[in-house]
Amino acid sequence: MLPSPPASSRRLPLAGAGALLALLLVLAWPRGGPDAVLERFDAGTGSRHYAIDLGGALAGRLREERDRDPTGAPRIRTHTELNLPGGGRLQREERLRFDARPPHALLEHRVETVSPRGVRTQRRLAPGDATLADWFEEGAGQSGVARDDEGRILEYRRGTSFVLRRVARAPELTAPGPLAPLELPVARSLGDRGRLDHLAVRVDGPAAPLFTEGPGLRTRAVGEGRVLESRRLPLPADAARLALARAVLETVRERITYVPGASPPDLEALLEGGEGDCWEFAALYDALVRRAGLESRVVTGLAWNGEADGAFALHAWNEVADGNGGWFAVDPTWGQLGADAARLRFPDDAAAQLDLQFALAASRIEVLVVEPPPAVDG
Repeated sequence: MLPSPPASSRRLPLAGAGALLALLLVLAWPRGGPDAVLERFDAGTGSRHYAIDLGGALAGRLREERDRDPTGAPRIRTHTELNLPGGGRLQREERLRFDARPPHALLEHRVETVSPRGVRTQRRLAPGDATLADWFEEGAGQSGVARDDEGRILEYRRGTSFVLRRVARAPELTAPGPLAPLELPVARSLGDRGRLDHLAVRVDGPAAPLFTEGPGLRTRAVGEGRVLESRRLPLPADAARLALARAVLETVRERITYVPGASPPDLEALLEGGEGDCWEFAALYDALVRRAGLESRVVTGLAWNGEADGAFALHAWNEVADGNGGWFAVDPTWGQLGADAARLRFPDDAAAQLDLQFALAASRIEVLVVEPPPAVDG
């Protein structure tokens, strides 16, 4: 479940616990001048191990290896294993190789991902204009980073739920739990999916203060809880913009088959495999509608699952600029252009989203207002 667009065209924006965590694993390496790049690289050769804590418990490990090939080219490999909050294990391996000669341009970039369902994706990415110096500088200036005297990362914190810390050896991970996405049941039916114009709920528990206002969502404190009011965002008056948004929606739904628990892939792998869950639907829609010239972003949050004995579950959809300073919602997974109000938007920050997901597991939701109200049978 992922909020902001990528910094380059190499990858799709990601979403879901695995996607959020992938974003948070962009380490903040120290800066340095180009003449010192190889010296700094060689000072860090060998293996380093990191433990990943989620919600105060060990959930993953990362191993970084640096060396030079027989030609002297610097090589970096990172391998990550992560037990996701919703169950299953995500594995990711990334390999980079740089030219031994200044400016040490990136020559090769490979990524392999194994999803919680065991789906393996291998991609060779275009190097672009990146250099070894760029790799050292990526993420520089981020807060929550502690380094040793030589500038190497000791600990990296994002929000209250994510901690990556250096350890002497690879930690032992427990077996991942079964895939069981977070759901918060409600005692009141919301009616047919896609029909709601206005929804108000009360959230009690640690998640309540973590919700913030955004397009279509207003919040207010009530006692120790918080009332969230969601309203359907209006569609744009620009017929051409609306037609373009609809055409991209139809394209995405033609290209992807819904499969729960898919992995966060790059664009080419997603198009080749043709399978994804809501995160992949939203990521592909975001990429294609941007290529078509519209401003877009992936939104994550809770959405009503549409069942008779329903619940709110983690979900991802899109917001597209309406051309007048506002946004309208599109849900490519459910085929909604002008997505309804049966969804509760998370903050845009990835660390805040992860904190909210952990807090929701100890929180509860009560439905207060449903408009229009569900039809009564008989």
